[in-house]
Amino acid sequence: LFPVTEQLEKQPEFWFNYGTFIFVSLNFFNFAFLGNMPDLPDWVYAIIWGSNIFLYATYFLAIYLSTKPKSSES
Repeated sequence: LFPVTEQLEKQPEFWFNYGTFIFVSLNFFNFAFLGNMPDLPDWVYAIIWGSNIFLYATYFLAIYLSTKPKSSES
């Protein structure tokens, strides 16, 4: 009945879910397919590190967007 008129990129829920989806997808691949290797290559650790930074950045963006005052359009 009342569709949201706010852009998707300005919704904190989008950034929270997007960051979580990318993080879980990348780390599932790393741990599921490469987890049984005795010594992981260095690029695996780089992907894990990068996905963590991406996750934290999207969480901080979601927090920032949720604390911004909403503009009331009349």
